[in-house]
Amino acid sequence: MSAPDSNVPKQARQHRWPLIGMVVVVVAALLGLVYWMTWEVDKAPPPGTPETAAPAGAATEPATGTITPPNAAEREAQPEAAPLAPAPSP
Repeated sequence: MSAPDSNVPKQARQHRWPLIGMVVVVVAALLGLVYWMTWEVDKAPPPGTPETAAPAGAATEPATGTITPPNAAEREAQPEAAPLAPAPSP
């Protein structure tokens, strides 16, 4: 059912300010997003600087799929793994 006494010009006049408020909020959010993205891009270091370069000691060659064992000093520094419990029988 529709409203029995609809006055479209009066309703348009009454809804004008809430609609303007919603548009202002959306525009402010978009401007804030653009400002934030510009700020993030501006503070990022340029490519190739020490902040974006690989850390010292990192592998510079692509991985070949082989695993190299740790040297003796690294093996002694690592704690022994606890043995796994046997699986319960059904």
